Amino acid sequence: MTSVAEYIEALPDHQRALGEQLEQLLTAGLPAAAARLWHSHPVWMVGKQPIAGFKAFPQYITLLLWQGQRIKDESKLLSPSGSAEMAVLKLSSLDELDSELLASWLSQLARL
Repeated sequence: MTSVAEYIEALPDHQRALGEQLEQLLTAGLPAAAARLWHSHPVWMVGKQPIAGFKAFPQYITLLLWQGQRIKDESKLLSPSGSAEMAVLKLSSLDELDSELLASWLSQLARL
């Protein structure tokens, strides 16, 4: 697998629509970032700095926001992850994805 499109195409049927929607929202919400596979999953980066991405697991897709702990999340849906400023959101279906909320988060990340 060498591209984000190939990663999404290889997702199981129950995750593909979610992967496609995340790709569209991340690309639109982070216009200065370039999408690429990094550590085998899609990540949007500015230069060598990862901003956001996602990784598929058998039962869910995890949205990854590298500086997610620095943004305002009134929804309280983001969970801190790791020792840095990473925050994540586990999504089991497309119905769980709030496009407007994600756009707000991405807008905040783009300004950091």
